[in-house]
Amino acid sequence: MSYSVVLFKRDLRLHDHAPLVEATTHGPVLCLYVIDTSLWVQTDAARQHFEFVLESLRELAKALRALGGRLHVRTGEVPEVLAQLQALAQFGVVRGLKDRKHGQSHWTAHIQTPQLPCPEPSALQFQPSPWPAQPVPSAQKLGLGAFDPPQRQRGGRSAGLAMLAEFLNDRCRHYRGGISSPLSAPSACSHLSPYLTFGCLSLREVVQATDTQLRQLKAQSAYAAKGLEAFLSRLLWHCHFIQKLATRAAKDRLHSLRRDPQVRAGKAAIVEKHASRSTQGERAAATRRGRLASTATSTQLSLGFD
Repeated sequence: MSYSVVLFKRDLRLHDHAPLVEATTHGPVLCLYVIDTSLWVQTDAARQHFEFVLESLRELAKALRALGGRLHVRTGEVPEVLAQLQALAQFGVVRGLKDRKHGQSHWTAHIQTPQLPCPEPSALQFQPSPWPAQPVPSAQKLGLGAFDPPQRQRGGRSAGLAMLAEFLNDRCRHYRGGISSPLSAPSACSHLSPYLTFGCLSLREVVQATDTQLRQLKAQSAYAAKGLEAFLSRLLWHCHFIQKLATRAAKDRLHSLRRDPQVRAGKAAIVEKHASRSTQGERAAATRRGRLASTATSTQLSLGFD
């Protein structure tokens, strides 16, 4: 029986999860999370990051069990083919966009779309695990330090929702200006970054909740409303720079091809080959020998390198 694989990466929740909703319409679902060993050996990875993820995974697994399913956790390198599963937007960022001219319109359309509810149990079919059981590695086994800061933020969707409510109802009043000082920032900032980074909360639900609270505060406290306006502006800039980096990556690949000596040499060979074919008969003969097919493809690839 065929089934869909939902690869959880930085979207550790069931609420407003577009790939999960889409997968339920195609039959059984296998919910997967991969502990990417190459990610956790990076110099900026720390024990508190890993513990935050584990706490988020435990809550996600509990939510799936309540629906009759299971979260399958594997350890190792993520195959490149799995990267194609992240086709639906998380931050309203469009991968492969040639330029950022329409980036904000894509973002606005994504943010204004209604949130997707968690699928009903009757709509879910879960695929049994195709692998034998595998224990979750410890932080030490991944090469992470033993120190776990006692006052770090705790992972999971419920902790994220509580932090969002606390910010919208209290700390937002001190956000504008307060986040600029190391003395006031701890009590003024949103503390939502890890919950957005690992997808315990969706950006869309945070923006929509903030917008709802902003409309209420405008009639009560102009100062607090300005704090939420500044917060929304920062969320937009957050996505703007992700979009910028995603678009820049595509342009960098194109520029690297332009500089590639083999590509440039191949382009020159194509021009020379076309110049030597002066008659229709010669081109027809070349087609029969299968030479023009590859030439036409190479010519198309060379467009834009001038």
